[in-house]
Amino acid sequence: MKGIGAGVGLISILLAAGLIFYMTWGGPGNPGYVRPALEAKRDTEKMANAISGRDEKGQAVTDSITYEATAKGILIKTVVPGGALDVKFGLNPGDLITELGPLTVDQFSGSDATARDYMQAQYARPDSWTIRRGNQRLSLPQDRNVGITPVPTPTPAPAGSDPSAQPNQNPPEQRTNPRKQANDLMKKIEQH
Repeated sequence: MKGIGAGVGLISILLAAGLIFYMTWGGPGNPGYVRPALEAKRDTEKMANAISGRDEKGQAVTDSITYEATAKGILIKTVVPGGALDVKFGLNPGDLITELGPLTVDQFSGSDATARDYMQAQYARPDSWTIRRGNQRLSLPQDRNVGITPVPTPTPAPAGSDPSAQPNQNPPEQRTNPRKQANDLMKKIEQH
């Protein structure tokens, strides 16, 4: 009799363990509890990385390029092939970022640290980045595949001349309303 009771007890333990495993990990037609939680964790990490200016591996997106903040914008020196900014925007060495979404060059203040912060903050936004590639003014990522044209060598201004006295070659463009952009972004987030 003791052997039968021990066998029933062992079977009961195995059935309980199987039931717990099935409820936790799921089976056919039942996702369980762990799988949806892991999927939600993955999606949340992806969203948090994008918002914080990081790629899927958790690295800062600005680690995929070398750059220099200048008075004219952010000059891209090198781009890591397959890096976050290469994949999303198609940046090339020699590109000059003049606008990051609604932020214009004069807001970068010529500081590498400020430029890095702006690039990381704007990475997750749906805004386009305006760049100068050669003689072309492009909007990325839409124009990411536009070819590179040779950049003419700039001639230095004569000594004693005022560079601000030169006429503006590019007329100001109409900008979209930042409040409307924020509302559109909130609608997209609410849809997900």
